[in-house]
Amino acid sequence: MSLNELDGLKKSIGQLISVNSLFSTSVDRDVVLSFLHPPANNQVQVLFEIDAEPSRQPFSNIAEQSAIPNEEEILFMCCSIFRLNEIQQDEPHRWIIRMSSSSENPFESIFHSMREVHRDFQTNLLVFGKLLWKMGKYSLAEKYIHRLLNQLPSYHYLISYCYRALGNIADDKGEYRTSLEWHLKSLDKIPSHDRTIRAESYNNLGCVYENLLEYEQALVYYEKAMKIWKEIYGENHLNIAACLNNIACVHSARDNQRKALQLYQQVLQIRQEKLPENHAEIGASHNNIGEIYRRLKDYRQALKHFTRAYEIYRLALPKQHPDRGEICMNLGLVYQNLGDSVRALEFYRKALRIYQRTLSSTHPTIENVNQLIANLS
Repeated sequence: MSLNELDGLKKSIGQLISVNSLFSTSVDRDVVLSFLHPPANNQVQVLFEIDAEPSRQPFSNIAEQSAIPNEEEILFMCCSIFRLNEIQQDEPHRWIIRMSSSSENPFESIFHSMREVHRDFQTNLLVFGKLLWKMGKYSLAEKYIHRLLNQLPSYHYLISYCYRALGNIADDKGEYRTSLEWHLKSLDKIPSHDRTIRAESYNNLGCVYENLLEYEQALVYYEKAMKIWKEIYGENHLNIAACLNNIACVHSARDNQRKALQLYQQVLQIRQEKLPENHAEIGASHNNIGEIYRRLKDYRQALKHFTRAYEIYRLALPKQHPDRGEICMNLGLVYQNLGDSVRALEFYRKALRIYQRTLSSTHPTIENVNQLIANLS
């Protein structure tokens, strides 16, 4: 670390700091010290000591999955937040920075909600892969899930979960045929008595068929999922909201915008009752409602909901997440509809920068944004 960076941290004692990437640590001090190299000019060695409670911080002990298990690696997810407690000089060119987990973490309620959703896999490699997927780090997520698959015996129940996770990642990447293959493989592995997981697979298959523009087939699978979930959970559950949201997407694609708006508003109501106020799925609901209003040419209402989604995504999602790219593109579209080309171009360029970090250069979304920019340039 440079001396200037260290001086900046010294001025921030008692304040909160955030790491903007995955943060690899170890419980073995000697392992950490082995990674310290002699400092260059105007630089010093820095050792972070972290006091973190599992209930407060999103991290995972991945020693068992590591290629070098003796390193006892603990991996913190992106955007972990700590309180900077103390900075002391340990040796002439080495400093100790002591931090602790913070109860003021603005992401804490969102992380706890995610842990509740995935509580039956809380400490294994699959949930870590899912967290990476939610962060938009698709390649890393696939890497960890494939590693888990390679370790599992052919009869293990987690195989169907891994297939489904890989299908979801492929879907987000726009690789819909690949996604369909993974989801069908997952469905084949699910025991007939496991109705909850079967409903999730039906819902995921509906999403893939929808992306393939096979709307009738999509509705068949959505209705199958909805039937099971209503029997298990009743009418006011997050899974019901997810299914209603997907059915709304189909109605919108078929140009039945009023029906889609009604369903999206129902979804938003359920999510507001069940989730933290700045949860990404609430942002997604505002984004969807905004898009319906835009298609109905009610641009002021569209701008209101897009702006709320943008505010939530800034708090709930990493900077490179594709959903932040989508909301920037939608804001660009509505500003263009309102005749504000300058603001439209600003948001199109923001969207492009985000998409370029996570999607391939040939992805249709990037091609679409480039065309929108070219039309206004």
